[in-house]
Amino acid sequence: MSGDSSTAFASKKRNDERGQLDSIRIKEEETLNSYGWVDESAGVVHIPIQQAMQLLVEQGLPTRPSAAETPAQKNTVPAKKAAQNSRTPATLAKKQ
Repeated sequence: MSGDSSTAFASKKRNDERGQLDSIRIKEEETLNSYGWVDESAGVVHIPIQQAMQLLVEQGLPTRPSAAETPAQKNTVPAKKAAQNSRTPATLAKKQ
């Protein structure tokens, strides 16, 4: 009889763990695909992950100037603009 009760307990524990994991994944999925406050008093929000990735592609990563920044570093361009201004055969053909 004790074998049956320990098997039933192990099965119930596995089901509880599965249910907990499922609810965690559902909550994470909702957070990844929605808008919401991270810190309302500071005005910090989260946005859907697809929109965040698109903004990252369009705007690049944010940078902050360092004390040792040189003038050449100040004139850097985002990757998208650099690609548009590059002198590859494909871009040169488009400009003509």
